[in-house]
Amino acid sequence: MQALAHRKGCGWFWAWALVGAAFGLGITSVGIFVVLPATLAVVLMTRRRPIRGAFGLLTGVGSILLLIAYIQRSGEYYDPVHWLVPGVVLFAAGPVGNAWKAVGSD
Repeated sequence: MQALAHRKGCGWFWAWALVGAAFGLGITSVGIFVVLPATLAVVLMTRRRPIRGAFGLLTGVGSILLLIAYIQRSGEYYDPVHWLVPGVVLFAAGPVGNAWKAVGSD
């Protein structure tokens, strides 16, 4: 029973990470096409109580920042460190926050 709850929690975490990645794309030129559906997803996902896995938003945004850092890795136009550091922090903060919340709810 506890394994099923864990898998369900992981599913919610990655669903929120996908929404976070869509919001992360909002800083790019395709942002206008993904922000509105991501906002709709947030509205639908927050109708259910309790809200599970919302720390996945951080991981999703961090993944986009890491992707931008990877694309800019040559450093020819932009310094990738400006994307890398916040990307690593946000990407790691998601699972840490999710685990902290899971331990706190027991």
